[in-house]
Amino acid sequence: MLWSRIFVLFSESKLTLILSLIAVLQPTEAQITRDQFLLVLSDALEHNWDFETDRIDVEIKRVELESSKRKYSGFKLDLEMSHQIKDWERWRTTTSSSPYTRKQWQETSAYKITTSKQFLNNPSKLSFSYKRNTPWNQYERYKKATFYDHYQTQDYESYIEIEWKLPLMRHTNNASDLKSYRRNLLDLSDQKIAYLENQESFIYDRLIEFYEVALMQEQLSLIVTYINILDAIPLVDTAHSLTVKRTIFELQNDYDAILKNKNALSKELSLRLDYSAFVHQDIHAEFQTSFHPVTNLNDYLKTHNRALKKIDIDKSLKEIDIAHFKNQIQPDLDLYLNASHLSDNGNTLRTKFNDTRNDYGFAVEFKLPIIGYRSSKTLLAIAKLNLQKIEYKYQRKKKDLFAEIESIEQSLSQAQKNITSYIPFIRSSVENREQEAQNYQLITSSIQDYIQAIENEFGAFHSQLKAKVEFQKDLLKYDDLLDRLLVEKNQTP
Repeated sequence: MLWSRIFVLFSESKLTLILSLIAVLQPTEAQITRDQFLLVLSDALEHNWDFETDRIDVEIKRVELESSKRKYSGFKLDLEMSHQIKDWERWRTTTSSSPYTRKQWQETSAYKITTSKQFLNNPSKLSFSYKRNTPWNQYERYKKATFYDHYQTQDYESYIEIEWKLPLMRHTNNASDLKSYRRNLLDLSDQKIAYLENQESFIYDRLIEFYEVALMQEQLSLIVTYINILDAIPLVDTAHSLTVKRTIFELQNDYDAILKNKNALSKELSLRLDYSAFVHQDIHAEFQTSFHPVTNLNDYLKTHNRALKKIDIDKSLKEIDIAHFKNQIQPDLDLYLNASHLSDNGNTLRTKFNDTRNDYGFAVEFKLPIIGYRSSKTLLAIAKLNLQKIEYKYQRKKKDLFAEIESIEQSLSQAQKNITSYIPFIRSSVENREQEAQNYQLITSSIQDYIQAIENEFGAFHSQLKAKVEFQKDLLKYDDLLDRLLVEKNQTP
């Protein structure tokens, strides 16, 4: 892995040291860039088992929404059918000469089809019904105790009716079902937000691990660089070899410990993301050292922050309950509009008939409960208090977010300055190491002083490296607080 190059230029009698940290602008084929890693994360969001239960939870809410929608506003179709047979007879002793019925046999077939429809944009109900009734009667008459005659009657009755009921005040047509549908709409949105929030947390955690691996990779590269520097020291006394080897041994122990941790974390990421290349390839270490704070934080959070959106949904849920309970304590004032058509034909003992009738109706019903306990009043009071709690929760969360975001913005600004301040510190460390190298060759300083200067230079580079990575982690935290880590195409589960 390419790291920094130290160039020492000599001009006239004065030593001029130029230190340059050359970032690798174009990664080699064997390096993994952040963009490539984000593509792997995007694929994991689509196929990783971590989100299967989340996707199922969203689907459950979607099924519940569709079910409540069908329950309230779906067409309802009912069929009623009946067939009835009656047979009776009676005996009578009388001096009257008028005929009377001794036996009657009756058979009646009837069916009724009713369909109704309720509407999501208003609480009205439209009903349509068709009824068919065909009674058939057979009579046997006697006069005194002697058979007189028998006859049959038939009646074919068809009845069609359409009715529209509009509750003008209290909703009386499945009001609870309408409330459930409106709540289910918000429940689905809430579950989607939870799903996206889990995905955002997943991306944040994996990117943190990505930069931890990158840090350890660069630490290993830095250690190798300074082991080579130590190993290449031209010794003025062979007795100094032991001191140099001891220092190299300590660096090698650090190298082995870091390598062990890097391999373990790389393996874990590789298995979690099903991305074997992460074990075998290096990371293109690209550490961002700038950030752009949000200009209008209040509007941004209101529009984009999912935690505030979830609290907004809780508020809306309570507002639906409040509207429902307010409505249910109102009196009934229902408007009915109806029209019907009756077609009736058949025969009696002596006549045939064929009747048709059209009816049009308009009615208003009013009902006012004056005295008595109504649970809706209690539920309304409780819902209003719960809404106050949610509003306080929203304000507290917004203040906490403001404080946390402003704090991390200050931290990032200070970190930028700190990273820049390492440049003169590194320059002086390099100059000191070069001077101690000359002094050691002139035998005016000890090998310990020279090694200490090397370690100080190593520490300066290492501190700057850690500062860059910590800045990157804070920047990830900043983006996570602003809910902008999630890849756009994955934001609709």
